[in-house]
Amino acid sequence: MGKRTVSPELLDQLPPQDLEAERAVIGCILLKPSIMEPVSKYLEPSDFYADRNQEMFFACAKLDYEGKGIDHVTLVDRLKRDGHYEEHQTREHIAVAASTVAVWLHWPHYARIVWEMRCRRLAIHLASDLLRTAYDDSVDAEQWNQTLRERGQAMREWLDKRKARR
Repeated sequence: MGKRTVSPELLDQLPPQDLEAERAVIGCILLKPSIMEPVSKYLEPSDFYADRNQEMFFACAKLDYEGKGIDHVTLVDRLKRDGHYEEHQTREHIAVAASTVAVWLHWPHYARIVWEMRCRRLAIHLASDLLRTAYDDSVDAEQWNQTLRERGQAMREWLDKRKARR
């Protein structure tokens, strides 16, 4: 049997993400703020790959929780108060998000894409963790098998919890 290793090209890839879908979710919220509640049942800030999109989604969720309207002005204000405001970049990012979509009704499709990318990133993280453990000579087979079972169970529980929120 030949010697096999994980190809460096595979490990050097960017994690799965769809920045356009992330911006589209935020754009839909800006177009129709009343969808924040159902969107937040489907997604959470950590589902977004881009830090700025995580910050904007979290700020929208805070505004919704506080009973404040969600629009360009209140979002900028919330981001400033949270320390996530950069003069030109933030306003431009909000404008791009708002102009990414024309119809807010498509938010479930965009949210599904964001969520699927998050699931893929978690699977890659799990696999990477298992690879590191498998290559670690200080870890015996029983420990590795235990790690495999625990990580697999944690992933199943995470998925079940997320499905139950919907």
